[in-house]
Amino acid sequence: MARHDSRQARRCSLQKIAHAIRQSAEVIAGTESRNVGKPISDARDEVALGARIFEYYAGAVTKFGGQTIPVARGGFDFTLRQPMVSSLRSCRGIFRSRSRAGKLRQRSRGKLRRAETGQPIAAERVIVGEGGADAGLPAACCKFIPGAGNEVGDALVQHPLVRKVSFTGSTEIGKRIMELASRDLKRVSLELGGKSPNIVFSDVDLEQAAQTAPMSVFGNCG
Repeated sequence: MARHDSRQARRCSLQKIAHAIRQSAEVIAGTESRNVGKPISDARDEVALGARIFEYYAGAVTKFGGQTIPVARGGFDFTLRQPMVSSLRSCRGIFRSRSRAGKLRQRSRGKLRRAETGQPIAAERVIVGEGGADAGLPAACCKFIPGAGNEVGDALVQHPLVRKVSFTGSTEIGKRIMELASRDLKRVSLELGGKSPNIVFSDVDLEQAAQTAPMSVFGNCG
């Protein structure tokens, strides 16, 4: 019964965050637009998507799926699902607030390191302001940590209580994170080096490609 009640509490918290995002959607979108230069229409779309993702994970809290791998006759096999407990993510914009939904669904805590050249103001509003406290989330569920990557980042990646690291950025820093995380076999998710590549085939509509391809790189420039 205790586990069931815990899941219901998490479901209610995620639903409250989604509702709070929708209630403050225009304010959050305006904050994101001014903060990073994103067109207001794009910011509104991202805020709406953020609310939908929190709603999705609210519904998924009580619906754990998956299959147990079959074993040879006479063997015993079972699937045990446990939260990661504590994870570290690099943080730039509002999309990082969406990544928290899945972690909260699993009762995991998260630490998000801010980018050195920008502040994830909208993400902070969603998780800490409009969402977190009013939804009944414990303060330890998510923390934003400022500081230089070579100081704060190295310390967090090597911390024994951090069990997974997720990073989006340069290949050079990704190599450093993988090196440090390998010392105690932390799980690592890396998105490195790419910047909106386009593949143009011979049968492409060149006029359409010329109109749409620049937005892949310059869409946030306002």
